[in-house]
Amino acid sequence: MSDRLPISAAVTSLRTRGALVTVCHPVASLESGGLERQLAQAAALLPRDRFRHVIVTRDAGNPGESPVPLPDGVRLVRLAGSGPDPHWASALAEVIRAHGSQVLHIRGFSMLLDAVFAAESAGPVTLAFSFHGFEEYPPRWSAFRRAMLRAAARNCAARWAVSRAAADSAAAELRMDPAEFSVLPNGVDTAHFVPAEDRQSIRAPLGLPPDLPILLTVGNLKPVKGHDVLLKALAIARARGGEFRAVFVGRDYLDGALQRLAHELRLDDFVSFVGAHDDTRIWHQAADIFVLPSRWEGMSNALLEAMACGVACVATDVGGNREAIDDGVTGRLVRPGCADSLACALAELLSESHVRKQLGAAARAFVCAHHSIENTFRLLADRYLCLAGQRTSGEPL
Repeated sequence: MSDRLPISAAVTSLRTRGALVTVCHPVASLESGGLERQLAQAAALLPRDRFRHVIVTRDAGNPGESPVPLPDGVRLVRLAGSGPDPHWASALAEVIRAHGSQVLHIRGFSMLLDAVFAAESAGPVTLAFSFHGFEEYPPRWSAFRRAMLRAAARNCAARWAVSRAAADSAAAELRMDPAEFSVLPNGVDTAHFVPAEDRQSIRAPLGLPPDLPILLTVGNLKPVKGHDVLLKALAIARARGGEFRAVFVGRDYLDGALQRLAHELRLDDFVSFVGAHDDTRIWHQAADIFVLPSRWEGMSNALLEAMACGVACVATDVGGNREAIDDGVTGRLVRPGCADSLACALAELLSESHVRKQLGAAARAFVCAHHSIENTFRLLADRYLCLAGQRTSGEPL
């Protein structure tokens, strides 16, 4: 991974004063998802003479083996278990102490309580909490769990989310002031995710037809992603004479429910489910239209990557999607949960290739200006150094 990702001059210019900062990252697993890929990229891009990383997962597996490529020097520790689990928290505390971690970066609510308990046991380690999205929305928390999560979040020295909408949603669910969360947006490697020079030649190895518009959606198959609404929209588009091939990229967490729905809707010949892929660039480059039908989003990496590839995008008008897409300028926004609204937007783009081209070009320009991975990780490096006590916020890097 580190061989193909450009390292920003802004990040590598960090002065080499101070001790090496060790950051511990507890995550549920390293499956192929946006959060996990951002973590792997951070480990690859942050200067190795300033940072080292220890990733701790809950999933079982062979120590050191990861489904997401990790750069050399990153320590992967597997501690199988499920949360909340005081024994797992104690084991995490041992890892923190063993590696001398100065910063414990918690991503999401599922790891928050155990990580805070581990930090209290481990000794001097500074907590950072980042919010990326809900596994289900709205979350079904009891009043007691909400109070526990709120107290744990306030135990963290820094709190941020991947979009302003995500920050506001996290604060609202915790009954906190939105000002208690800052924003650090997701970044995209715009030198890797680029428009295709020859879309047709890319399609052949993927088994995609050269003469049909390709609709793409990327994201693990979970209820919050709204893929069922997309299938219903595709059925409406087909009934109205639309011609296309739709591709679903992502790990199936629904035990084939979407495939069965596609069959019921008579879409078997028009929809392909291709599973998870570590690098989705080739799928983005093969596509004419990218669709994100989520019921809620923090800030979708897949959406930003599609925009960087110059693909015309249709997304639901929820969460961070509103911050990435200016409706009619950098993409199209549609009502969440409304198959007819989505079908109408898809029909427009299927019939208007010049509109697709305009939206795609504007989308790439927006991502390059506002979501470069170099700027994201320069800001992340700054936060880690501040949390480790090696610099003052606002001090030039």
